[in-house]
Amino acid sequence: MSTVSAGTTSGTALVSSGDTSGALQLQVNGTTPSVTLAANGAVGVGSTPSYGTNGQVLTSAGSGAAPTWTTLSSGSFTAKTTNYTAISGDNILANTSSASWTLTLPATPATGSAVQVVDSIGTFGTYPLTVARNGSTIMSVAEDMTLSVNGAATTFVYNGSTWRVI
Repeated sequence: MSTVSAGTTSGTALVSSGDTSGALQLQVNGTTPSVTLAANGAVGVGSTPSYGTNGQVLTSAGSGAAPTWTTLSSGSFTAKTTNYTAISGDNILANTSSASWTLTLPATPATGSAVQVVDSIGTFGTYPLTVARNGSTIMSVAEDMTLSVNGAATTFVYNGSTWRVI
């Protein structure tokens, strides 16, 4: 087993090592694994790694908090062609074939809230979709986002402090 360390003169800040299963363990400021990359490619979090379940994504809870596994919205998609305010769990087929319009994210999202958006016709390049942040930030930036690539598909997941784009 090999170990790669990086740190300051007062101690080691980061250690990576392998275990007998072939997993790679990253330890940050301590001796307990913070992140484990299993031999099959699964990512685990915590001293007893939680690998989440099928369809979940790892979301950050912000500085100083452990990341958590979040289930994205699933189910059927709803077609929209004009301004719309999303609710958590919405799956939107955004049709901008006639004109640009605005999709507004939920105003008071709970941690783990998610909204999926798909360019259903492939016209975001001609008629961009504006995603309004509705008081929150998107990727920690206090600006609305414009989706302007034909065929774009993305999911917005609220991590407790900002909407993350995945």
